[in-house]
Amino acid sequence: MKMPPHSVSSAPYCAWLNRLLFPSWTQRKRLLRKEAWIFVVACWILLGFAWIWPDDFQNESVAFVLGATIAFMTRTFVFHFGLILLVIMLVSAYMRSWRLLAAVIPPALFTLGPTVWEFRPRADRTITEDAIMVMSVNLLALNKVSSATYRRNPQRPIYQVPSSPSSDSGCYRHLTSIV
Repeated sequence: MKMPPHSVSSAPYCAWLNRLLFPSWTQRKRLLRKEAWIFVVACWILLGFAWIWPDDFQNESVAFVLGATIAFMTRTFVFHFGLILLVIMLVSAYMRSWRLLAAVIPPALFTLGPTVWEFRPRADRTITEDAIMVMSVNLLALNKVSSATYRRNPQRPIYQVPSSPSSDSGCYRHLTSIV
């Protein structure tokens, strides 16, 4: 049993575990390159998948909902992917890894392009008419609960629940009694 010189414990020394947890600098650089390539390829796949996946809210199968969730989360975090791709792009340019740089530029432009485009200089627009202030916007149509509540007291806030023909009327009675 071989013990490292800096260790004073009586635990057995595992060389493979030490190499796994504390790799040398060349091993670490190779691992970081592999991780960068995996992330770039995953971004290509996820971004393509997210924009190809259809938005169909009528389909409730488990596989479709899982795919829609993955597509939604990818579209949600597209800017954050772009920030990581920017770091990979800068490091690969510094390390002169041209293949990785060529692979990372298109998704980085696709993810960061719209945000950078917002900061372009524009001509000032002058407002010629009175501004409209929107205090509240209700995107749901009136249903049984909200219309009954509004008729009783128009000053109270309206909490709307989307209604459907198969809705339970007990739910509406309960909500109407709360509001």
